[in-house]
Amino acid sequence: MNQVLKIKRRPLISVLDKVNMALPSTKTPLSSITQILMIIEEGNIKFVSTDLRKAITTSLSSDFWSGNVEKKQYLIPGKLILDIIKKVNDEEIILQFSHNQLAIKTEKSSFSFQLMSPEEFPEIPVVESKDIISASPKKIITIFKRGLYAAAKEMEREGLSGALMSFKGNTVRVVTTDGHRLSLAEGELDGEKGTSFSCILHSSDLRIEYFNIFNLDEDINTTWDSHQIDFNQGTTRLTLKTMNIKFPDYEGIIPTSYSTFLYVKTSTLLESLERLTLLSSTEPIRFSLGEKVTLNLSASGVGEGLEELDIEESEGSNLEVHFNSRYLLEALRNSQAEKVFMGFNGSLSPVTISNLKLSTKEKASDGSYYLALIMPLQF
Repeated sequence: MNQVLKIKRRPLISVLDKVNMALPSTKTPLSSITQILMIIEEGNIKFVSTDLRKAITTSLSSDFWSGNVEKKQYLIPGKLILDIIKKVNDEEIILQFSHNQLAIKTEKSSFSFQLMSPEEFPEIPVVESKDIISASPKKIITIFKRGLYAAAKEMEREGLSGALMSFKGNTVRVVTTDGHRLSLAEGELDGEKGTSFSCILHSSDLRIEYFNIFNLDEDINTTWDSHQIDFNQGTTRLTLKTMNIKFPDYEGIIPTSYSTFLYVKTSTLLESLERLTLLSSTEPIRFSLGEKVTLNLSASGVGEGLEELDIEESEGSNLEVHFNSRYLLEALRNSQAEKVFMGFNGSLSPVTISNLKLSTKEKASDGSYYLALIMPLQF
């Protein structure tokens, strides 16, 4: 029996855009996961994709399609279909299934495909847990932006490519490190409080665009077990596998006091750094604290630049610190703070950057907490 569905083009593009995000980004010997599982049910079509580390599930209600409903599963070339229907102008797309074949038809176009068996598609488990944390996706995205940038690239240091994510009461924390720097972001959530837990996830699976599959004005329900974490909203689910690794003991390296500190407007410091790095994006920045606070960059064969900073407050002894300019720029840009605190304990100790005035234990008005540690360069 042929199964024929008439689907509105724009809603179909929307769901395929979402599930295509979880398809493998590199070549894989498992061809079934390059496809999208399409499950036709009464009043609903479910779409599922996975790269075996993350999975996205979403649905298209019968408000957007019609046809003879026979509960069936198909593996479809979702990316190719998405590319095709984005290029046509018809408002309605016809999908015709017959055995292991799919025909896509519009008023003037027709394409046909051989389909793989849906039995080859891996099962995507669902977390069965009564523990639920409900939170605003906008808040989660803000915290992720601050906390994820310091993770190591997987090909460089796989053990440091994870992100430690923890929920405690109404607070979520994300921590990453590549061994040379660390970022920590914490925020209070608007949703319901849940049971505390922590897990380590692949930092690349927490990319902000994955959370754009959700309606940003509705809360996400989060459930978890020892193997995965599910972010759920209505019929849309993002599933992420946890990493079975031990995260570094980062709390022991965060200073509790500072011999020297300064408090500066973030835009002032950023603008000075951006001007200096026009000379070179790879040469170190020399940070000098004395009667004046200056930044200096010397690029062989190009020239030298010096910037004097207007500081709101400073205290402590004179010192000179050399920074990787990219690390310093990323720490400041991700602070999302009007002003930043910089704490020093000598020229070779980790430098702290925070949105909180740590010298006075001042708290942010929105309950957020951002802290970056950067190891200075040795000269």
